[in-house]
Amino acid sequence: MSNDTRKSRRALVDGLFATAGDGSEVRLVISRCAACGAQSFPARTVRCAACSSAELVEAESAMDGTLYSWTATPRGGVPDSTMPLVVGLVNLASGLTVQGILADEADALTIDAKVTGCVIEHGVDEKDGATLLGYGFRLARCEEAAS
Repeated sequence: MSNDTRKSRRALVDGLFATAGDGSEVRLVISRCAACGAQSFPARTVRCAACSSAELVEAESAMDGTLYSWTATPRGGVPDSTMPLVVGLVNLASGLTVQGILADEADALTIDAKVTGCVIEHGVDEKDGATLLGYGFRLARCEEAAS
């Protein structure tokens, strides 16, 4: 009999991101068109948005990039929350621009800041107690920004 008291953790939405076994690295699940090379996030499964080819391949994209823009808004409807929801547009090194929640406080952010991917906890599923996870971004530490 197992003595494991850890709660389960799972993605809030399947198929958006992948993590390394230890959760240290987050990568977006994207599609890449074999015909023209266009990338899409979320991953497309039918046709390329750029050339209409059906030759789509699922791939992963690193989440290192620069903060293009961001906004902070009150969390309406979230009980006991005094923190605003901070959302940004990030230009990834792969060439994609994606939207995501920013884990840092708005006062710490600047346009063109180096960011990296992270896992963000979105709460607990009331049915089974699992922690629900999503992708997001946080400011890169000095050693990450230098690479």
